[in-house]
This record gives sequence, C-alpha cells and structure tokens, in this order.
Amino acid sequence: MIALFCLTNFLDFDTSTFFKFITSTIRTLRKIRKKRFELLVDFEIYVKISTILSFLSAACFKVGIAPRRQIRGLLYNAKILYNKDVHITKTYADLVKKTGVQISK
Repeated sequence: MIALFCLTNFLDFDTSTFFKFITSTIRTLRKIRKKRFELLVDFEIYVKISTILSFLSAACFKVGIAPRRQIRGLLYNAKILYNKDVHITKTYADLVKKTGVQISK
C-alpha cells in the first residue's frame, strides 16, 4: 500500500509577543483537539513545547523522540530514544516505523 500525503492545512503560532504566543497556542490547540486525530507524530527533539502540545492534543496515539534522562518520553504512547551518534534520518525512520509504517530501503 502506498500512502500519499498532501499538506493543505497549516497551523501556526504568533511569536511576536508573549501574549500573542499564548493566545495563538490556545487557539491552535483548540483546532487540533476539534479534529480528533488518531495519530500524532512529534518529530521535534529539542523544543519541549511540542511534547506538551502533543499530550494536550487528545490524539489517541502519540509517538515522539525522547532524549535520555528527560521525563517527556512518558507523555508518548511510543517513543524512540534520541542518540546523538545516530544520523537523524535513521531516528526519523525509526520513529515512523513505530506507527506501523514499513519503510523499504
């Protein structure tokens, strides 16, 4: 089976001021929760807010990258441990495999 993805809807955050960032984050989170996603894949490694938003998204299954010695991995249903010695493309491929997608070489 081949899956094709077309990105047509983008959700963004206004970071011009702290107040606008908070209000746009709440607005975006409401939009995400309203869509009731079954799967959320968090590809972010360094910024912790993506983990918090993933957790608050109400997605049924959440997959993400968890750096060692950080509690954020507990907020995912499945996780890949980040290893700085492994190329990021391998880490991303392993993350996608956690969703059940088979990747051919």
